[in-house]
Amino acid sequence: MLERADFYILKSDREIDRYNYVCRLTEMAYTRGMRTHILTDSTAEAEHLDELLWNFKLESFIPHEIAVHSSLITTATTGDTKTQAPVLIYTTALDKTETSGDLVINMSASLPHNIDSYSRLAEIASQSPPVLKQVRSHFRQLKTSGVTINIHDFSSNT
Repeated sequence: MLERADFYILKSDREIDRYNYVCRLTEMAYTRGMRTHILTDSTAEAEHLDELLWNFKLESFIPHEIAVHSSLITTATTGDTKTQAPVLIYTTALDKTETSGDLVINMSASLPHNIDSYSRLAEIASQSPPVLKQVRSHFRQLKTSGVTINIHDFSSNT
């Protein structure tokens, strides 16, 4: 059951800064032993995140993979030995698959289909108007559900 949603408000309006923050959150989650899923809207976006995670920091390694079909998501969440990656990137096309994990980082225009299968959700907002609109919509939806919401506002930091 979803217990907590964290909203990270960045100062920048650049999409690359938003993606880099996803990598930062993913690294923190991985070092804390959290099973993490990243939901994207497209295969191209998933592949972009895949590349960024492989090259995020020279001194760090974040084992991850892209789910290209629903069986990969299923085995990742059940702990089957077919996949060992603690971080899974998948698209909304596979979002109807039953998934679960400790954290879902949502880069999608919609909330995850099975949001209650995760204990935590992270949303990252840049100052780009379409992104802010999308994340505000997610905030409103979650606020009415009674989930604990934390806002991390970096937009006014110098």
